[in-house]
Amino acid sequence: MSNSEDLEALFPEQRHITIAGVAVALGPLKVRQFGAFSKAAEPFAGFVIAGDYLAAVVQHYDAVITALEIATGQPAAVFEDMTSDQVMQVLAEVMEINLRFFAERLLPVRDQLRERMQAITKASIGQPPSPASSAGGTTLPPSES
Repeated sequence: MSNSEDLEALFPEQRHITIAGVAVALGPLKVRQFGAFSKAAEPFAGFVIAGDYLAAVVQHYDAVITALEIATGQPAAVFEDMTSDQVMQVLAEVMEINLRFFAERLLPVRDQLRERMQAITKASIGQPPSPASSAGGTTLPPSES
């Protein structure tokens, strides 16, 4: 794989779509967008996972518009002037890109980093810590005074 192919794999190109005459660039969320997008998407995420974009748009219109603003950088007015089916299409694109990025990129990197840290820990102290022991809920026996 060449360096440019490596970079494309790490930083996929944005997908450009035009809906209702408005050009919208879509790509994986940036770190600065992730928290706000997650908070905005929380009310309708269940509908999206179930594939019911219509319910997401109808029942959580404000949250959908906010999430699309965050993900695309476009003002709310762009989406407010679209028909419901157009908003559903943009929402589907945003969710697909980001769910795919999450599954194909973030989870594997998380797993690789966890394995590296466990290997370092095991080499250093003999065994990897259990999740419970690193949670701060460890109690020490009482000291004898």
